[in-house]
Amino acid sequence: MGVTMDQVKVSSRRGRLTLVASSLLLSVAAYWWGFEFLGQFLLIFGFIILVLSFERTVIAGDYRVRVRKKGAAFEVEVFQGKKRVWRGNVSDYSEFGDFAFDVRGGKVVVTYRGEEVGLLP
Repeated sequence: MGVTMDQVKVSSRRGRLTLVASSLLLSVAAYWWGFEFLGQFLLIFGFIILVLSFERTVIAGDYRVRVRKKGAAFEVEVFQGKKRVWRGNVSDYSEFGDFAFDVRGGKVVVTYRGEEVGLLP
């Protein structure tokens, strides 16, 4: 049984920069008004969202594929449920089970069972 395109989701990065900027501005305002704990919380929250915005995820059926840029190569992780089943660096082309990863134009094309399901990041 295959995965159809309507079952595949690619995570969005839209709105994360706005969330980071507003969190950092609110943390400065909280520090200004004397709410140090709230300011620290918003500052940490903003930096966590900033770090998470550098990765993208493809979800296909039970599988989830996460791609992060690491220097000249991409770090690719495949999860089944919550368990990581494969991790590797992809600089040109790599295969794992039903998945194939191909680097094209500075992005990773994710292919699942012969069908392109996502272009990351």
